[in-house]
Amino acid sequence: MKKYDAEVLARDLGFFCYDGTVKLMLQEIRDRAQGVIAWVIVVLISVPFALWGIQDYLGGGGDQVVADVDGSEITQQQLDTAVQNYRISLRRQLGANYRPDLINNEQMREDVLNRLIQQRLVNEQKQHLKLSVGDEAIKQQIRMIPAFQRNGKFDRQSFDQLLAQQGQTEATLVQSIRFELESKIVSNAVQATGFITDSAFDEQIRLRLQKRDLRYLTLPYSLFEDQQTITEEAVSDWYESHQQDYVEPEKVRLAYIELTPAAAGAAIEPFDEELRTLYEETKEQYVTKEQRRASHILLELKPDADEEQVAAVMQKAQSLLQQIKQGADFAEIAKQESADPGSAVQGGDLGFFEKGMMADEFDKVVFSLGKGQLSEPVRTSFGVHLIKLVDIRPSSGQTYEQALPKLREAYIEAESDRRFYDLAEEMANLVYEAQDNLESSARELGVEVQTSGWISRNQGEGIGEQAAVRAAAFSDDVLQQGNNSEIIELAADHLLAVRIIDHQDAQPRSLESVHDEVVEQLKQQAARKQALAAAQKLADEFAAGKSVDEYAAHDDYILKSPGYSTRTTAGIDRQILQTAFTMPKPKNDMPLFRAISLPSGDAVVVAVYGVQEGELSDLDKNSLQALREAASRTQAQDDYSDMLAQLKDQADIKISKPQP
Repeated sequence: MKKYDAEVLARDLGFFCYDGTVKLMLQEIRDRAQGVIAWVIVVLISVPFALWGIQDYLGGGGDQVVADVDGSEITQQQLDTAVQNYRISLRRQLGANYRPDLINNEQMREDVLNRLIQQRLVNEQKQHLKLSVGDEAIKQQIRMIPAFQRNGKFDRQSFDQLLAQQGQTEATLVQSIRFELESKIVSNAVQATGFITDSAFDEQIRLRLQKRDLRYLTLPYSLFEDQQTITEEAVSDWYESHQQDYVEPEKVRLAYIELTPAAAGAAIEPFDEELRTLYEETKEQYVTKEQRRASHILLELKPDADEEQVAAVMQKAQSLLQQIKQGADFAEIAKQESADPGSAVQGGDLGFFEKGMMADEFDKVVFSLGKGQLSEPVRTSFGVHLIKLVDIRPSSGQTYEQALPKLREAYIEAESDRRFYDLAEEMANLVYEAQDNLESSARELGVEVQTSGWISRNQGEGIGEQAAVRAAAFSDDVLQQGNNSEIIELAADHLLAVRIIDHQDAQPRSLESVHDEVVEQLKQQAARKQALAAAQKLADEFAAGKSVDEYAAHDDYILKSPGYSTRTTAGIDRQILQTAFTMPKPKNDMPLFRAISLPSGDAVVVAVYGVQEGELSDLDKNSLQALREAASRTQAQDDYSDMLAQLKDQADIKISKPQP
């Protein structure tokens, strides 16, 4: 068994040890912040101060002691708190799948108590090693928790509000984080030293890469169902001994308010002035502006040209203009003379364009010409242009009156979205402030209170189809405390709040109502047993020499021959592979056979014909390294478990039977 001391633990994790106290440097905490932050968020949001609860290590109460760990007492109250927190954790993790009726409460309390004892042992070890985390490092972690931030920075108001909602103080939060960090130092330190020897690793790889030559014959249990006869006495006996399996589930009916953009905008009725403003602002959606098609000939002239240069270019432009007026082809002259390479090859064609798309001087002339007209020379910053207006595409589209239905629809949609987001935050406040009803919130929001049908933890109609709604309805705050739920976000634009208006406890179903169900269940059980018995008989016959191939073309049984397979070969049932790899190796070329029953109820005869051992050479360098790291992590976890076992063996632990 390993022994652990403070100096080794400190060195392994990169801590510095002064006067026997392991002090965690701030940068080390920051480097490890992700795991810590994740834990704290769970503590604050999901599981109120984790499994053990803040009281677990602050000491507590004078009530009944249920366990004593080296003089450190665990009280009934602390156990009750831990159990309750564990229930909350399960409920939040499982959501609509949470089934308290399936939980063995006695076993759960025992497991939680063992966890509390384990925490006391770890706490005792960190105290023995004098491990500590400073206040400033803890506060730095608190500032980094997103739940306490606004716009990416720590916000004192959010911090105080969330702590108040949890019924906690800053001191208890600091204490809880310190406790968790210091406990994790012990765990991380032990696991950081974990390693696996070469021989152990080689053996793991050999087994991991091992292949086995498989065949398996499946006997569907459904083939045996019609052969079963179930008596009424058997039905009655089964029902009496399994009444807990035939229960009408707990159900609730809900009142709820629903906020969507449509609901937020239900009362919107725009004024004519608002719609006319929208029409002008979005006119391009309803009206196509006039477009003109022009061709031009560009004669290059720099903006800073002198008078002589300007006169020369203008003279040339006039000369070209006269040629065109006398019958020369505009396009041909543009190809020969235009300095605009983009349009010259097109005979000067610029295509259609709207007003305002060209240089101001150019634009003004184009939209003053008539179709087919030529312009006088026009100077712009690009040079001197001769322009010909080729075509006019007049403005077209809808007038205000024609566009009115679409305008109204667009206005209401936009305004509904705006109001929805305004009301969403208000809804959260209203529902929280009036915890005992939804009517006041509905009036303020301008929506109706609606009611659902019966909803169980696992199913429902309407809003009951949503797992988030069922989880909220059966949460402790709503079901037990009778409060409104928090806002349920079904989608970014679909919010709900619910409260219970009727509740029906789980209740036994009568034998009459479940009779056929019981008969079917007993038939299936008997059929599965018979299928397994038939599979075992075949396994014995195959082992005695009967050929498996006789069943290759069987009408009902299914023979598969995947050949050499690994422990993770796809397409083969996991239990079949597990069985094949736990069977002995065949000897003298004699296959081995084993009959098993699958969770589905079908029976299978598994046959192993040969074994091929795995070799390290079968893996590339990267795969080998990844497997070695994984094996080291597993070994490290085993080391930590060994340490806990060692601490438990050395501790003086007294356990009294806790009250349920």
